[in-house]
Amino acid sequence: MKFKILTYSISNNYGALLQSLYLKTFLSKKLGYKVELSNFIPFRLFYRENLKNLLKKEPFKIFENYKKIRSIKRWKKLNSINYFPNFFKRKIKDEVTIYGSDEIWNFSNPFFGYNSFYFGASNKNIKIAYAVSIGNANIENISKSMSDEISSLLKSFNLITVRDQNTSKFVNNLSGKDPIIVVDPTLLINEFEEGLIKPKKIEFRYALIYGTYFPDNEKEKILNYCQKRKLTILSVGYFNNWVDKNVINADPNDFLNYIMNSSVVFTSMFHGVIFSTKFNKQFWISMDPYRRNKLSYFLEYLDLNDQIIQPNSDLERLINYENINTKLYNWIEKSKKILRSIDNNGYFN
Repeated sequence: MKFKILTYSISNNYGALLQSLYLKTFLSKKLGYKVELSNFIPFRLFYRENLKNLLKKEPFKIFENYKKIRSIKRWKKLNSINYFPNFFKRKIKDEVTIYGSDEIWNFSNPFFGYNSFYFGASNKNIKIAYAVSIGNANIENISKSMSDEISSLLKSFNLITVRDQNTSKFVNNLSGKDPIIVVDPTLLINEFEEGLIKPKKIEFRYALIYGTYFPDNEKEKILNYCQKRKLTILSVGYFNNWVDKNVINADPNDFLNYIMNSSVVFTSMFHGVIFSTKFNKQFWISMDPYRRNKLSYFLEYLDLNDQIIQPNSDLERLINYENINTKLYNWIEKSKKILRSIDNNGYFN
């Protein structure tokens, strides 16, 4: 059986890169399937990723982004990440297209917007959605013509699973399907067992900053906390002018090592929360309104809502992972079971 993964993974975003690699690794190494990754990229997304800094005339960001792109390119080569052409014109026996994960169904996404290809258009093969998300999109803001088209496309899927409650409601409203909420692909495998991480030793104590959404009052709390604990404040992947050290040209392996070796993580990013939880790190969330929908279910399900920074938050409070790890383990096993059962559901008859 052959699988093709259609997601947005040609990116400078660590989460987008890693979710595609982890899903591919689980399907190929754990389930024994032949798996390829898509190279589909909407023009609008290409523009945002590669041209926005040039047009804004921000040479520093252009240079830093270029270094990051080079690091990621080397990482892709080391991990043998290859892509297949975008041809779904004819049905091929025993071929499955997996859509996801990530925000490929976010029709209001400022980076790429609505693209029917991500909803299964032009694909006559078996279609399965895994951990897809509409992010912060609101079904009330969708046009009648787009709603009708998406409804028809969703109904053509053999199986739909989603990553959050907002997407579950969206799918149910437009298709009548009741999708299961599954874990992000980055939680499906152990990166150490599969050799996806090359451990690095970091010699100094630091607080990791991942993201750019940190309101002034939250920055002040973070700065005071780190000063009290004598922690270097290190930002990975994004430039922040209020930290001690910016590491922009980190590749995904560096990113994971920075999380694992940190004393504490402060993040406004979805995968910053995911990996911090996975590695049982102490972490705090600066809740970016853009990411609230896709984070809310994960935090609520694992009883982690208290990690959102509030005016009265005590950053000294530690997370007790005992119950969290049990809940997460059961959720992961349920998600794996769904993927293992794909070829037993009669799709290939």
